[in-house]
Amino acid sequence: MKNKHFTILCLILLPMLSYAQDDSDSKFLFEKFEKGKVIYKKGSTTTASFNYNIFTGKMVFMGDNNVIMELANPSLISFININDRVFEHIKNDEFYEKVKLNSETLPLYIKWYSSFISKGKTGAYGMRSVNNSSTEMKNINQDFNGHTPDLVLGKDVVKHPKNSYFLKIKGKFQKFNSFDSLAKILKKHELEIKEQLKESNFDFKNIEDVKKAVEYCSQFVE
Repeated sequence: MKNKHFTILCLILLPMLSYAQDDSDSKFLFEKFEKGKVIYKKGSTTTASFNYNIFTGKMVFMGDNNVIMELANPSLISFININDRVFEHIKNDEFYEKVKLNSETLPLYIKWYSSFISKGKTGAYGMRSVNNSSTEMKNINQDFNGHTPDLVLGKDVVKHPKNSYFLKIKGKFQKFNSFDSLAKILKKHELEIKEQLKESNFDFKNIEDVKKAVEYCSQFVE
């Protein structure tokens, strides 16, 4: 942390065991904090142990005494490399993962995100009620500064992946949330792309299929 640009602000104080959760209820992308390299826009670098909070879209790192911390000035960062995976700073506190493809013609980015929903209370005949407790847990457990502290996700909380996909074309990000909306980005070849992707039986929930679809579309970039 000696680099003068690596100014950090401790926003979240957690015991080390707080993130030792299995994949089904963890709010982090990685099972454990991984060594990463920060590349700043001015060219300097530094290293730390990082993870990606899929609840907030923010990058966090392990500070001294096993304290989880947030970056105070992410706008100074170009990208963070974690286990050969690149997380590029996009805006505000948000980082998107730049996905490795066989072709670099059509860059693909993922904004990892999941919502956490309470199952509700169990009623008669083992049925769970659908009430206010089943709403998205976006705004719960906030302190007076508006910072969301760690959520201890129990058995009554379900994680719902809601990742966002983006193509970067001529320096601008274009979002797609289905194969049809992916095809619409390349309007001149929209029908051809739709037909081919339909024949391929790709599953949009499968990230590998999304990657294959984008690689197919890359041939149509002008």
